[in-house]
Amino acid sequence: MKKILIDHQIFCYQKVGGISRYFVNIVKFISNKDNTNSVVYLSIKYSSNQYLKAIEFIDVREFFLTRKKFLGSALILEIINRFFTILKLIKGDYDVFFPTYYNNYFFPFLKKKCVITVHDMTHELYPDYFKSKRDFTLRHKKKAIMKADLLIAISENTKNDLIRIYNVSPKKIVVIHHGIEQNYEIKIVHNIPEKYFLFVGERQGYKNFELVLKSFHKINNKGLYLLCTGKYFTSSELILIKELNLENNVKVSFYEDEELNYLYENAKALIYPSIYEGFGFPLIEAMRAKCLVISSNQSCMPEIGGDSVIYFNPFNINDCVDSIQKVLNMDLNTKNLLIKKGFINLKRFDLKDSLNKTLNTLEGIS
Repeated sequence: MKKILIDHQIFCYQKVGGISRYFVNIVKFISNKDNTNSVVYLSIKYSSNQYLKAIEFIDVREFFLTRKKFLGSALILEIINRFFTILKLIKGDYDVFFPTYYNNYFFPFLKKKCVITVHDMTHELYPDYFKSKRDFTLRHKKKAIMKADLLIAISENTKNDLIRIYNVSPKKIVVIHHGIEQNYEIKIVHNIPEKYFLFVGERQGYKNFELVLKSFHKINNKGLYLLCTGKYFTSSELILIKELNLENNVKVSFYEDEELNYLYENAKALIYPSIYEGFGFPLIEAMRAKCLVISSNQSCMPEIGGDSVIYFNPFNINDCVDSIQKVLNMDLNTKNLLIKKGFINLKRFDLKDSLNKTLNTLEGIS
């Protein structure tokens, strides 16, 4: 029986988030005896991560550091949990170590094989967006990548970046795309506009939100709205929105997953202008909900979107405007064809298939 040890790192820094959800799905899958003879150990004592609550056999507790956020609280929480993980590493009762992030604390105590998932290369390609003196990700990440026994890349694009930037041997990399549940639940969102495009996720820097705002300004359609999910607008975003006279047409709010599914279902399209992504998860979320997708043609987006997406050059505002207009003027037959292609493309990203490939990779390393 293969013993897989997963550490605490990401669960100290994320209450919700894509990476912590990724690891929770893996833990739940391996723990299902119908799927595997392997056993998984999740080394975490204290966390406020919401996804962990779905794992009944994981005894994760909360204390003041998980409820009170202050400068350095996440780091203190990580150090406390690290102590318990190091004890497990020293004991050596595992076959594969699968850390959830890149901190190098474990290498002096590592006695078995180590597999690391590389989600993207944003720190390497866009270091100006990570200038915090407390952000040591890039330094830790390089060492983790070089010393790990095997790397899981979530796209061919990420694999190519690993080879190009760090000169990693292709033989050391396994590409396993993210997966998504084919079925989903919805929760109705009231008081939403009749005609809107959807912008999902972070908006800073390479996410290229400014391009979308300027594109909407050029279209100058007072009946057209842009709904954004996530954090409230920054002061600089609010200034730009006002300068472009879009105060009444651009909205932002936090939505639960079920509400987001409803927004996908009713949107004119998802607009995804990012210059770089490791995978681009909203693309397949939209396809699942039979929502049209307008996307940047950079990095992994064509790999994930296939022929079901309307692509544009994210460095060209006129190209973005043309793509939006194309959706607004699209006839029903063309729309249905793209939606059908998206639904077919979605089959490449089945969650169970992705988890099976991940498990086979962890079990196969020796």
